[in-house]
Amino acid sequence: MNASDNISSAIKGQPTSATFTSLYNCDLYRFIFHGIFNGVIVTVGIACNCLTKITLWDEKSTNPTSFLLICLAIADNLVLAAAGFVYFIPE
Repeated sequence: MNASDNISSAIKGQPTSATFTSLYNCDLYRFIFHGIFNGVIVTVGIACNCLTKITLWDEKSTNPTSFLLICLAIADNLVLAAAGFVYFIPE
């Protein structure tokens, strides 16, 4: 099958091997980056933010910086959870 056959098949609306290859590459990209990579980032981020909250919880009443860092960790957990729902729920 040469290039002119691919063009005529595309005009007729028939799928070609290039179409299947590009769909496979797109699915592979989504699986690797949206599934695995983002999953690891969200999981590690939420775990580290929880450790930050646990560590700084005792000092929050004496140090305003600790209180602000706890608030930042909570806000970051909300963003990570939202990103997790966006990327992990199938379309």
